[in-house]
Amino acid sequence: MPTETDTTVVAERRENFGKGFARRLRAAGKIPAVLYGHGTDPVHLALPGHQTALLIRRANAVLDLSVDGASQLALVKDVQKDPVHQIIEHIDLLVVKKGEKVQVDVPVVITGEPFAGTIANLDSATVALEVEATHIPETIEVDVEGLEDGTHITAGDLTLPRGASLVTEADVLVVAIAVPVSTLIAEEAEALAQARDELADRRDAPFRAHRAHARVAETWLRPAGAKLILAKPNSFMNVSGGPVSQLARFYRTEPDRIVVVHDELDIPFDTVRLKAGGGHGGHNGVRDVAAALGSPDFARVRVGIGRPPGRQDAADWVLQPFAAGDRDAVTMLVADAADAVEDLIEQGLVAAQQRFHAPRA
Repeated sequence: MPTETDTTVVAERRENFGKGFARRLRAAGKIPAVLYGHGTDPVHLALPGHQTALLIRRANAVLDLSVDGASQLALVKDVQKDPVHQIIEHIDLLVVKKGEKVQVDVPVVITGEPFAGTIANLDSATVALEVEATHIPETIEVDVEGLEDGTHITAGDLTLPRGASLVTEADVLVVAIAVPVSTLIAEEAEALAQARDELADRRDAPFRAHRAHARVAETWLRPAGAKLILAKPNSFMNVSGGPVSQLARFYRTEPDRIVVVHDELDIPFDTVRLKAGGGHGGHNGVRDVAAALGSPDFARVRVGIGRPPGRQDAADWVLQPFAAGDRDAVTMLVADAADAVEDLIEQGLVAAQQRFHAPRA
């Protein structure tokens, strides 16, 4: 049986097309694919499903195709998957030759531990390189061992493999070392995490790791409706702009199509308010997202947690779990926040504001 290390793939030409034929092909354990490039006509293929699925787990996999007995190297350029079941639906392959250079996005991996009390934030999950097709690195490692607060590593600082050249602009930030002081929220406010999970649970949509330093659930607002991307940045909330901006680029989404759900000290507990654009109001997470996107023109669903009593520090108040007596109210607040996101997307800002800003009976 072919293994993950066996890159020789016997491909069959296919003459039939259409969704029905593609479904039957997948049911037979094969994957539809197209091979193109170097001025040749596209060749439609059927690939062995299990072997191909093993091989493409590696980013920028190069396959040695055997088509009608002839050998052809091919770079995996795109893999289309079912957003819910993650079944591979189609693969795009680019014809390459030994010695030929190609442009690819290579994942960045952090190694080592920064100076005690600091964290390493991955701001760019990949860097673009020009490299020989048969010598594409699996990852680019960034060693942060002992680095201190305030250290920035840009794309130009990376050590590249021999023969590779940088395509990403040299001043693009890749890793930043920072101190997670008390104003950096290590865990999102409880209601915010629950609201996002509620939206995913309503659609039975699982979260999966994404190269943008986040976990993502791809689903739909309604059956046959608008696509909905739910994201959990892996970073601290106050430096979540990097993952958000990377996801925006990945899904080709403009800021005005993004909804940020965040806690709000200046809104009473058990209250939801909505707005689009404007300032950050002192919320460091909103500030970072706006800076990373280069625009504040995204929608916000603001979940009220109220001001702390007495002289309690606001950062400690945000991190503090809800009181046991508030659990029922929190359950309703989570449902309201999820409803607000749905109404905002489906009915627009004004209609959603009229519902959630109206005085309660």
